[in-house]
Amino acid sequence: MPHNIAAHRGSTTSVWTPPDFSARGLRVQDAARYLGCTVSFVRSKIWSGELPALLLGKRYVLDRLDCDRFLEKMKANPV
Repeated sequence: MPHNIAAHRGSTTSVWTPPDFSARGLRVQDAARYLGCTVSFVRSKIWSGELPALLLGKRYVLDRLDCDRFLEKMKANPV
């Protein structure tokens, strides 16, 4: 009996792999996971200008180093 759930369904979907946090550019979803918050929180901080991001095409890309600076700033000035 196979232990793979995809095998039970007859699916060829791949297994989820975690994002590579060693990469500098993070998608909004990956940045939220990196920061330990929700996607909507990250988007609100991008739109307010508190968290720098690049708009590449239709997607935002965040620099991991900016996320680190944002965390340090939040620790220094908790809400």
